[in-house]
Amino acid sequence: MSLPVFVDVEDMWSWIDNLPRTHVHKALLEVLFGCLLWVIWTYRNAVVFGDGSCRKNTFFDNFHFVYNKLRLVCIIKISS
Repeated sequence: MSLPVFVDVEDMWSWIDNLPRTHVHKALLEVLFGCLLWVIWTYRNAVVFGDGSCRKNTFFDNFHFVYNKLRLVCIIKISS
């Protein structure tokens, strides 16, 4: 399986929609990619507009925190 190359975010969402997976797996992938985009975006904004206190070593911690929150929302949405 080759790694996908996305030109923009819409390509990424289309790739997930077209995967031969269950609705639950697709929802979890959407959470994963959405979380990654959010953490990259907030890190970028902190670097560009912030006071420079944002550190690369907190990137994974931020990702993990946001992922756990979004995963919980996804699980609640799927089960209801």
